[in-house]
Amino acid sequence: MPHLVVEYAKPLEEKVALQSWVDQLFSVLAQCGVFKPDTIIVRAQACMHYHAGSQQKDFIHLTLSLYEGRTPEQLAQVQHVLAQQLEQFSSVQITKSLRIDEMAKSHYTELN
Repeated sequence: MPHLVVEYAKPLEEKVALQSWVDQLFSVLAQCGVFKPDTIIVRAQACMHYHAGSQQKDFIHLTLSLYEGRTPEQLAQVQHVLAQQLEQFSSVQITKSLRIDEMAKSHYTELN
């Protein structure tokens, strides 16, 4: 934990180097100083079926799930660095959004 899920409109695969961006997102989270790199997972999921607005824009949505316990300053820092990553798509007409979800450690189970 944390897990960053990148949901995106499938047509973006033709316009954006998504694997490179996933690697970049991992690096940004690892370098921000809030998380241990070996605990970070970043994955991308294409959405083939969606309806986003009256003009049917493509989209990228980031959801960061993490355990409770970060300070408001740390959360703001993480939100800022992820929002900066979304800004690199300002030349592409898409909807960009970001959500950070905190959870109690007792609400997550990982089976190895």
